[in-house]
Amino acid sequence: MISLPVFRRLLDLFGANLSRWPEATRQPARRLRAESTEAERHWRDAQHLDRCLHDFDPQFGPSALARVRAAVLQATRDPAPRPFIWRMLFQPLMAEAALFTTVAVVGLTIGLFLTGNPFGGAADADVIQLISSIE
Repeated sequence: MISLPVFRRLLDLFGANLSRWPEATRQPARRLRAESTEAERHWRDAQHLDRCLHDFDPQFGPSALARVRAAVLQATRDPAPRPFIWRMLFQPLMAEAALFTTVAVVGLTIGLFLTGNPFGGAADADVIQLISSIE
């Protein structure tokens, strides 16, 4: 047996046609509908909604349909605009942040690999030799 709130949720999800419902819920829904007048009322409301949706036949002209298709295609091609806070605070700093990161990586690379032994104790002598060889 299923509860009335679960029954109503299933009606909202699948409508009044039991063939669309999950197999395990069909028989309990039939029993609840037979035993509860409130469940029967919700069932009739769902049937009415199903009929209204089935009978709904919107009439669009070719030009209106073409405008809708063009708008959908345009929306899928163009990225959504960034929020205002992104444009004002972060976007102007992106070029500077990329430049700073590049300089930092190059500096670390030079500092770590050109000095010979950056983590050892004899690095001072290597740096002095490097500097004297440049002059």
